Amino acid sequence: MIRHLLKLVWNKKMKHLVLTVELFFAYLVMCFLFLLLSLAVTTSKQPNFNVDQVVSVYPGSSGDTARTILRSIKEVQHISNTSHRPYSNIATNDTLFYGDKFMRVYKNHADEGLTSVLKISMSSGRWFDQTDRGAAKLPVVITTVLRDQLFPKTKAEGQVLKIGTTVYKIIGVANDLNDPTGYQDRPHVFVMEPANMFLVRLTKPIDDKIYNKLKSAAGGDESEFSDNIIPISLYKAEYDSEHSRMMAGMMIMSSFLLINVVLGLFSILYQNINRRRPEIGLRRAAGATSAQIYWQIVLEVGLLATIAIIPGVIVALQFVFFEFFGKQPGYYPSIIYAAGVIYLVVMLCALYPAGLASRIQPAVALHEE
Repeated sequence: MIRHLLKLVWNKKMKHLVLTVELFFAYLVMCFLFLLLSLAVTTSKQPNFNVDQVVSVYPGSSGDTARTILRSIKEVQHISNTSHRPYSNIATNDTLFYGDKFMRVYKNHADEGLTSVLKISMSSGRWFDQTDRGAAKLPVVITTVLRDQLFPKTKAEGQVLKIGTTVYKIIGVANDLNDPTGYQDRPHVFVMEPANMFLVRLTKPIDDKIYNKLKSAAGGDESEFSDNIIPISLYKAEYDSEHSRMMAGMMIMSSFLLINVVLGLFSILYQNINRRRPEIGLRRAAGATSAQIYWQIVLEVGLLATIAIIPGVIVALQFVFFEFFGKQPGYYPSIIYAAGVIYLVVMLCALYPAGLASRIQPAVALHEE
């Protein structure tokens, strides 16, 4: 049966060319949409930090002076001098070396107070403290995703590695941040070095009174420093809005794509059945049953879908091997899910035309011919 179907499809390869090409590109687009959906689901995980009542402050004065002023504000609960600002798409890239391994990482400057400000939890070891200032080997805190890559069978604490040209000693492992703003393809590391920004956790939501106090810590007037005092919740709200728009856009794109594929495929199959009435009539006259005709049409369409999907899988795998979208865990599931959707759509579109073909009477078809 399969051999016979292959021969039928091959003999009509030019007639099936448009349909095959349409299914090929539909498969690639579905792969891309499923990958975006996978990334959206991955980044929607509950982040391992809390930004409620957290404000970023860029001081105009020196760091020590700004810290002193900030500590004098009674509504300030915790302070951290850091370069890490969640939900803001800000990150410093660097290269990490350990033995014969190396990888790109996001390097964040931090101090003792960052875990208190963002409520970051530790997996093992400890966070920075005062004893780390002036240490012989500079301390570094890595995240669980980096630990799993570099030290799958050994303890990470106490290991020495190099970031850029500087040597660091690991003192702790923080749970992965799950920062949803797109920095999932590379691990995070935290080094105890000064930065040009403070994160401040307040005891209550920011208002005009607290804003004016923070403005004095920034060291300037409102017109000059108004953009330097920003609640992190604003960045979170902007991200949530963009994320919602992206999800809605993906759903609209996938819906239009599937509708176009369904309409085009259904139309082509319906026309093919009308053109093949004499052929089907001859098969019925030769003894083929209605069920055999029905499954012949369904399997032919499934075979055409397979012919389109095979090169589509080959092209999609090139994106995996060359890491076109970075190291993403959703590549292989996207390839499988996209194939499943194409097969499902093709089979659903084939049911009605196959039913029409199975009801063709040989006498009527041959008489019309």
